[in-house]
Amino acid sequence: MANQAKQLLKALSVSLLIALIFLTIASTFHYYGPAENIGFFFDKGELSVTPLWRTAFYLHVSTSMLCLVCGPLLVSNLLLKKSKRVHRILGWAYVGTLFCWAAPSGLVLAIYAMGGLAGKLGFLTIWVLWIVTTAKGVQAVRRGQIDKHIVWMIRSYALTLSALSFRVFHLLLPYLEITDEASYIGAVWLSLLTSIIHGELGAPSRLKNIGRPWLQGSNLSIPS
Repeated sequence: MANQAKQLLKALSVSLLIALIFLTIASTFHYYGPAENIGFFFDKGELSVTPLWRTAFYLHVSTSMLCLVCGPLLVSNLLLKKSKRVHRILGWAYVGTLFCWAAPSGLVLAIYAMGGLAGKLGFLTIWVLWIVTTAKGVQAVRRGQIDKHIVWMIRSYALTLSALSFRVFHLLLPYLEITDEASYIGAVWLSLLTSIIHGELGAPSRLKNIGRPWLQGSNLSIPS
């Protein structure tokens, strides 16, 4: 009975995650409409029309969504058991997209983030941890250290999910009747805290679910 409850909870959690990912993706569609109808651009003022910021914004939105979609597939037990090759391809797509497009554009947005110094520091902290955890994951898999690879990539994806948790907190915090700036800053730092907790709790659970036999027989790295 306890095992069934655990499986049900897991299924509900995965369903909720997938639903939030698609809702987040859907919420970005309006960014591709007329700029004058986008409140976020209005809040940014003259910055929103500068080529550097506008390019970074659209690049970050589109490529981060790709990273979000890759995550559930990369941690899928079914995919891991059926096709390690597909897992490798998706994994390197996630890493390549992150390092080449999502992270560089995210750095630009973090530097110009709202919320003053506190808001900028929050996003920059997420950015640094995102880079470090992903780099550690790549380093581990190239050394054949699959356990460490899984742990670091779970942490990386947990930070990717800060895009979701930030939106959730940003919607909820105004109900506390605090200022817009305090709500924004709170959402940034709470999303960071949530990502760290998810990463640290999720990694050991993921190792247990995959199982030792699979880990011992795996070779996820790309030959040099």
